[in-house]
Amino acid sequence: MRIVIVGGGIAATYLANNIKKIDSSQEVVIISDEKYPPYDRIHLCRLVDDGDDLGGIKLPLDPTVKLELNQKINKIDPKEKRIFSDSSMFSYDKLLLASGSKPITLFDIEGIENASVFR
Repeated sequence: MRIVIVGGGIAATYLANNIKKIDSSQEVVIISDEKYPPYDRIHLCRLVDDGDDLGGIKLPLDPTVKLELNQKINKIDPKEKRIFSDSSMFSYDKLLLASGSKPITLFDIEGIENASVFR
């Protein structure tokens, strides 16, 4: 069975790792629009405060999980069990969506230079 997880964060990583623990024969694919492998967003401040690199906050991922980066999914065809990015098509037997959430801000930061919101 081919299980495709859309998302590149902690939920996608947790799902993939636990599916593999339960049944290592499952084919698991994570599809993410990120350009980096899954990382711990909670510790992003380490990149600024401690001068750490992205490897220091990388999430452990089962080495048999296939990782497709830079793939923003823009269409789901549930009848044919396929999903599409601008450049690729992925088939699945089971599809899991773990695409995260939008950060909440206390005020509008649009137009403010060097301002970010963390999730």
